[in-house]
Amino acid sequence: MKLIVIEDDRLVGPAVQAVLEREGYDVLGVATTAAKALRLARQHEPDLALVDLRLGKGDDGLATARRLREDCGVPALIMTGFDLRAEEARGAALGILRKPMAPHDLVQAVESVRALLAGDAPDRIPRGLELL
Repeated sequence: MKLIVIEDDRLVGPAVQAVLEREGYDVLGVATTAAKALRLARQHEPDLALVDLRLGKGDDGLATARRLREDCGVPALIMTGFDLRAEEARGAALGILRKPMAPHDLVQAVESVRALLAGDAPDRIPRGLELL
C-alpha cells in the first residue's frame, strides 16, 4: 500500500513515516503544506493519505483531505490531537485517528482503513480511531 503523510511537525511526520515503513508500507513522502501534498499525490498516486488537521502556513487538513479526494481520488485518514467531531470530517476522510497515538495503534489504524478500502470489515479498531 502506497501512503503519503501530510504533517507540518518536523518530528512527527518523519516518525510516522518510519513506523509505517518498518511495517512494510511504501511511504512516498512527507508533505508539510496542502500545496506540497497535492503535488505529491498527483506525482505518485498514493492509496491513502494520513493528514494532520492543522497544517503549516495556515492550511486546513480537512480542506486538504477533500481536495485530495476530489482532485486526485486519494482517500484520507485525519490525524489530530484537537477536538474534531465526526460530522465535521464526514465526506472529507474515512476516519479520525486521535493523537497522541502509540505506533501499534497507527499501524492498526492504517490496516483498518486498508480493509475498508478493499471492501472488508476491519479485524479490530485500535484505540483512538473513529471510522466515519
